[in-house]
Amino acid sequence: MEFPNIIVNPATQRVVVTAAGNAELTNIPTEVLALRNIRKTLQRIAAATELASKGYTIDIWQDGYDIVPYELLQERRKANYPWVVALLKHAVTTVGPGITFPGDIPYDAANPPLGAILIPPLGHALGDPGVVLPEPEPEPEPEPVSPIGPSAGGSRYLFNPLSNDETPDGGIYTESGVSYLKVMRTGFAGILTKWWEKQS
Repeated sequence: MEFPNIIVNPATQRVVVTAAGNAELTNIPTEVLALRNIRKTLQRIAAATELASKGYTIDIWQDGYDIVPYELLQERRKANYPWVVALLKHAVTTVGPGITFPGDIPYDAANPPLGAILIPPLGHALGDPGVVLPEPEPEPEPEPVSPIGPSAGGSRYLFNPLSNDETPDGGIYTESGVSYLKVMRTGFAGILTKWWEKQS
């Protein structure tokens, strides 16, 4: 399986083989990231195993033994690992790439099992020489909410409180070629009422 043409931050992201057999970039959940706050290794491993039993993708060396993500990535590259197993996701491979022993589960570098964690090759991880994460796409501007509410009869329209309209009393708001006059009146008990008068 080829690694996708993406950049990964190994501290907060990982690429996982989905049930459909695709390589998918995922953010490491906050529950998994929180394992780093557990100081004792055995307690951390126990907590990581519990999360794995709930379906979380757990890299036991990174999440359980708390090895620095980029350092772990470099060691795996040196050992020619294109993928590693996720805790409790599938049968554990007992030997590494290029090593075979009778009775052991062979390591198939080209065919990672479902749920496996892919190892970013050089040039695909934050920390590699010259690699930076792309700038995030700007958030789209929210669609403006019209301050003109439903008709209250005649030329009068209710004020839409969901809008951010700041037109002052006596101001004009134009929408779809139609102008509306803003009316603000303080009535009984000091309650401020707003409405619009459609201009002919």
